[in-house]
Amino acid sequence: MSKLDAELLMNGLLPFAEQMLSEFGEFHPFGGYLDRNKEIVHVSVLDEQSSAKEKIEFFKQSFSQLAENGEALAFGIVFDVIRSFKDGSKGDAIKMVLEHKDGYCANLFFRYRIQKGTVDIIETIAQRGTPLFFGIQNEKHGSDNNSEKHGVENN
Repeated sequence: MSKLDAELLMNGLLPFAEQMLSEFGEFHPFGGYLDRNKEIVHVSVLDEQSSAKEKIEFFKQSFSQLAENGEALAFGIVFDVIRSFKDGSKGDAIKMVLEHKDGYCANLFFRYRIQKGTVDIIETIAQRGTPLFFGIQNEKHGSDNNSEKHGVENN
């Protein structure tokens, strides 16, 4: 059930990233969570002065508090990265960090290209994630080479 819940959240968050890329060619980090009624709650940071890294940290702290209070089943944070791929190339990708209270954690990368305002997902990569919100609480929430746009995400 945890993977299905995470997929429900993923399917609720990914279209917004695609829409922002289509309209603006980029997007600020955003997040969301699946509440106890399995409704998706979208979350953003309206402060445009904050860096992508600061916004991601805000989500980590806020979502950890919601997890501690038992207010959510799953969390997702979405941001734009440049990633190195196995073929040696580098390219744009939507990165989505998903975590479910029952232990499912994944880092998803949706490699994309934008042509004439249309976003095409050309490759999807899923990797096991590290718990950030439920269970294991890392003091620094892990520094796993997540990079904001114009950084590089290694494969």
